[in-house]
Amino acid sequence: MNDRSRRIKADPARARVRRAVPPSNSIVTRSSAYQEPQAREAMIAEAAYHRSAHRGFEPGHEVDDWLAAESEIEGALARGDLPLFEGCA
Repeated sequence: MNDRSRRIKADPARARVRRAVPPSNSIVTRSSAYQEPQAREAMIAEAAYHRSAHRGFEPGHEVDDWLAAESEIEGALARGDLPLFEGCA
């Protein structure tokens, strides 16, 4: 048994799990980094739906709608323009 494992066994409070925090110079902002994946995907799906509806649901643009909506939502989250959700409703 090494010295570190003895200290952890002696003091269980020291054995806490560390959470990943993005570096301050990261291009990933805290708001987008900690967005729940289900909530993010739901926002993108809704934005893509509205883009398609605006076009009259013309087929053949599904991927373009999704990618444009994804870019729109990611940008809004990075700027802090959208509220953050703890989970999907």
